[in-house]
Amino acid sequence: MVCSYPYKQITLKDWDGDKLKWSHPCCNMSRPDWEDPMGMDNAHKLTPPEIFNSEQFKMLRSGFDQNRKHGFCKTCWDMEKRGIEPFYIHNDDTLPRGELDVIDFTLSNKCNLACRMCDPQTSHKLMLDWKFFKQQGLINDIEKVTAGKFTEELQIPNVKNSIQYKWLLNNPVKELRFSGGEPFFDSLLIDLLDKYIKEGWAKDTILAYHTNGTLFTDELIDKLNQFKKQYPKISVDSIEEGYDYIRHPANFDDLDRSIRSFLYKSANLGRVNIAVVISALNILDLKSHWQWCCFLPRKVFVSYCEVYPDNRGISPKWLPLKLLEDLPYIESKKYAQIISSYKTRNSENKDLVKKEIELFDKSRSQSYKNYLHPHLVSWLES
Repeated sequence: MVCSYPYKQITLKDWDGDKLKWSHPCCNMSRPDWEDPMGMDNAHKLTPPEIFNSEQFKMLRSGFDQNRKHGFCKTCWDMEKRGIEPFYIHNDDTLPRGELDVIDFTLSNKCNLACRMCDPQTSHKLMLDWKFFKQQGLINDIEKVTAGKFTEELQIPNVKNSIQYKWLLNNPVKELRFSGGEPFFDSLLIDLLDKYIKEGWAKDTILAYHTNGTLFTDELIDKLNQFKKQYPKISVDSIEEGYDYIRHPANFDDLDRSIRSFLYKSANLGRVNIAVVISALNILDLKSHWQWCCFLPRKVFVSYCEVYPDNRGISPKWLPLKLLEDLPYIESKKYAQIISSYKTRNSENKDLVKKEIELFDKSRSQSYKNYLHPHLVSWLES
């Protein structure tokens, strides 16, 4: 067992207003229903180096040194139990130095999209759906069918005056990792990148980030080209109408132009990942999605993950087993593991799938019949 995260990295992702609620070595510990597995209740008072050298981080590193599977890392251990490659084996390092080289951060949940598998904690644009459900007396329904994804009204964090953001502005690190929301939709992230460029730090700093890929203007591409290297992970879960439906209110043709422009004009790209959340909404379209990826202007890698929570309405495990068994082959080990896991745990439940789909349809004045794969529509209508 090798995981380098506790030896090189901290996360700054969970905020309460301008205060950091807690910090972990990787973002996969930060799930809302777990609260804080590391018990770091004073994180808001600490700078990133103080967090990295805290007793909680030392204890985790000590456990890993002794090859102990710590309970903090529940996500990876649960994935292994389901026969799916865990996140820790994909670390991109040689031996870490035991020094804080990487900050993995989210500055806000500001986002220009309201994706169906997301939540208000991650995209403030989903608050429009939350308010609709509240006004229509559907909050209990949406909370139940999304397995707790829509639990409460949330505000956009304001981290500008936090100890951690001020530290980031004045202390260069070897690698900045960031996500959102949509990170490029947030002026605080742009300010941070500009500061790195102005101070001359950018040429020695790696960027690794998760984006929806819709905001790649020439100005932003030029800015990103100032950095030593960039490793983008671009979320695209389907193509054409399926994409428009899942990643509301985006348009696939606009996205396609944005990504192609980015791939043509970027001068410092490392590995480029197209990230896919597998759900009932897109599982029948993933072969055509794979083919689209193959014809982009440079090689990309397609990475797959399961929709979360696993028992929400749009989980593929509720689909008919026949649909899962007839899925076409895709040349991806992770994809095969996830599909196998869904087949093993299959328990057909059309009412649950349809309930989540139709609740969001009501909020957005859409109809799944106009967007989803014909075989899925046929099953839902049967």
